[in-house]
Amino acid sequence: MKFELTDEIRNSIVFAMEDQGNSYVFDSVDLKTVFSSQVDTKDKDRYYKIPTWDSIKGFKLMERFISLLRNPLAREDLRSVLFAGKGVFRNCKNALHQDPEVEKLWFSFKEKEMKQIVSNWYDVLL
Repeated sequence: MKFELTDEIRNSIVFAMEDQGNSYVFDSVDLKTVFSSQVDTKDKDRYYKIPTWDSIKGFKLMERFISLLRNPLAREDLRSVLFAGKGVFRNCKNALHQDPEVEKLWFSFKEKEMKQIVSNWYDVLL
């Protein structure tokens, strides 16, 4: 089944991707994400497995963001936090929060990248 990938649907899929504690599929009839455990995923014309997202992909996304930062001080601070070991994501979040301008760039970068992942997923479905 074909459906239009609206901003609302794209945002819903991104939200489900980031919920790593649960597994979701996209219901192309009701146009929403649902728990995989609640549906018969064999109905390939209705339910579509959404893109996977895990900590490794999150780490690589953060690494790519840092490599593109133009501010050398922020870039080096974040790089050292990223490779410091335990608590990487919490520590990166804290470091970003210390510089609102860089934090804003991060959220913009992440949103754009996540939406692109969903758009690429959708293109494959067609």
